[in-house]
Amino acid sequence: MKKELTVSPIETGRLILFPYTKENLALFNSDLAAFENKFGVKYRGEELDYLLTDFLKHLEKEIADDEENYLFFTEFLIVLKPPTA
Repeated sequence: MKKELTVSPIETGRLILFPYTKENLALFNSDLAAFENKFGVKYRGEELDYLLTDFLKHLEKEIADDEENYLFFTEFLIVLKPPTA
């Protein structure tokens, strides 16, 4: 995971949580492969069916409408850290 690209991540021993911003959510919604490549992650969440896709596009609009308070509206991407030996 390319943490330098994330905004205000929350990190634990096993996880990194980072909020979707207008920019990274727009990339996720428009080009998942480019998002994965840019952030060094692999999406393995829920199937991106029309319900989830519609929700994420609506979320993108809410964030764009109130960028100053985007943390109130956003979701967080959960990234599992690789196991340490």
